[in-house]
Amino acid sequence: MKKLIAILLVLAMICVAFTACAKNDKTPDDTGAADDTGAADDNKDEKDEAYSYSAGLTDKGFVEGVTASDYVTLCDLPVNIPTDISTVSDDDVQKQIDSILEGFVAPTKITDRAVAQGDTLNIDYVGSVDGVEFEGGSTGGKGTDVTIGVTQYIDDFLEQLVGHMPGENFDIEVTFPEDYGKDELNGKDAIFNITINYIHGEKIAPQLTDTFVLENLKSGYGWETVDEMRKEVRTQLFRTAVSNYVQTHIVDASEFSEVPEAAFNYQADAMIAYYDEMATYYSTDLESILGMSEEEAIENSREALTNQAKFYLVVQAIAEQNEELSATDENMSAYFVKNFGSADYSQYVDIYGEPYLRYVVMSDTVVEYLIENVTYEDPNVVLPEDTEAVAE
Repeated sequence: MKKLIAILLVLAMICVAFTACAKNDKTPDDTGAADDTGAADDNKDEKDEAYSYSAGLTDKGFVEGVTASDYVTLCDLPVNIPTDISTVSDDDVQKQIDSILEGFVAPTKITDRAVAQGDTLNIDYVGSVDGVEFEGGSTGGKGTDVTIGVTQYIDDFLEQLVGHMPGENFDIEVTFPEDYGKDELNGKDAIFNITINYIHGEKIAPQLTDTFVLENLKSGYGWETVDEMRKEVRTQLFRTAVSNYVQTHIVDASEFSEVPEAAFNYQADAMIAYYDEMATYYSTDLESILGMSEEEAIENSREALTNQAKFYLVVQAIAEQNEELSATDENMSAYFVKNFGSADYSQYVDIYGEPYLRYVVMSDTVVEYLIENVTYEDPNVVLPEDTEAVAE
C-alpha cells in the first residue's frame, strides 16, 4: 500500500517545500504522542470523505471539461536528447556508488572510556512514573543514538549520562514540564533506567568488493559483483537523466494559450490534500504543516502548480491524439501487473476512484512511450542493454 500511495501521490502533484513545525523524532520530550493515534484515524476518515482524488476527472482520467489540445501546441516529437544528458561519466557513477555505500558506514564502538560531553552514544532506556512504565517511554531494547549537548531530551536527561561507562546500567531522575501536554506526565517526576551500549568512534566506510556486494546489496538491488553494480548504476543514471529531460522538455518546448482553471485547481486541491493528510499523521493542523494559510500556500506555489498542470495538459493532449496511449483497459492491467503483480486493481478504486487511477496510468503510459522513442543528438550514444525506461 505504501508503494501505491508513493507512486500515486508523486504523479498527482508537485510537493512544494514549506516550513513545517511537526516533529518526527520520538524522544522522551515528546513521549506519549502515539496516544493521539486513534483520534488521528478518526480525523483521517473525515478528511478522506471530504476529498476525492477522482473529483474533477472524467471516466477516462482527463481533466473534466478540458480538451487539452485546445490549449496546447505540442513540441516536436520524438524528443531529441542532448549529448550532455545522455552522457554518464565515471565520476557520476562513483558519486552514486559512494552515496549507496554511505548507508553502510558504521562507527567503531568505544567501550573502554567514560561518556564525555559532546559524545554520540547508543543507549537503551525504560521510563516510569510512580513505578509504572508509561507508553512511549522506552526504546524497547532496540537502542537509540543520542548526542550529548545536541539531542533535545527533557530536563537534564542526557547530561546525567556523562561519566558513566558503556555496559553500565543505572537510573536517572528527570521532571516533565508542567505544560508537557500529556495529563499523566505534566509536571511529574520520572525515573529512567539507562543502559549505555557504546560510544560512537570513528566512522569506517566498507571496502567495495564482490563479497560486500553479494552479502549486502543482492537482496535490495539484485547485484552480486562490483562490475554488475557499476553497470546497473550507470544504466539507472542514464535512464533517470533521459526521463527527467523528457518530462521537463515536453512542458518547456510546448506552447500554451492558457492554463484552464480546472487544470490548475486540480493540482492545487491535490497538494492541499497531501499536506492535510500529513497534518493528520502528525496529529496537528493544516496551517501548522504549511506554515501559512491554505490560500497563501497555493499562491506561493502558483508557479510550481502551473507547471504541474501544464505537464498533465501535455500528457492529456498526447493521449487525446493517440488512443493507444490513454488509460485503456489493456494499459490499466499492464500497469498494475508491472507495479503490483496483479491486474486486479479493484481494492484501489475504493480508495482513489477509477478516474484517478486512469489519470495515473495515462500519465505513466505517455511518459514511457515518449522515453522509449527518443532520439539522440550523439549518434554514437551507448544505450543500456535493457532499453526499458523508468519515469521518476
